[in-house]
Amino acid sequence: MALWTAADVITFAPEFVNVPIPLINKFIGLADLQIGDLWGDRARHAGILLTAHLMTVHKIKDTGGAAGTGVGPVQSITVGQVSVSYNAGAVTSGVAAGFSASAYGVEFDRLSRLLVAGIAVV
Repeated sequence: MALWTAADVITFAPEFVNVPIPLINKFIGLADLQIGDLWGDRARHAGILLTAHLMTVHKIKDTGGAAGTGVGPVQSITVGQVSVSYNAGAVTSGVAAGFSASAYGVEFDRLSRLLVAGIAVV
């Protein structure tokens, strides 16, 4: 059972506020299959990021046209008056390329690299 809820996903990624909760829960279920015990204290955060990433790449969005809804490398995101730009050409293949399809995936990939680095140190 997932350590995060639809409310957690919406709080972290408010562009999904108008997405039906049962649909968010389906994506939580998909993400939960990929978040195991190795994540430890980071499991909840990783799960929220992965859920938001999966919803983004599957073009799940509310009708308000929120940021981060396209598929492909993230180039920029604007929420309100805050804008972030990325080097879209930096990652072109491999696992990281899949995560670069959304800002949530980029952060999930960063977090997963910390997990692997922690395992290697032990």
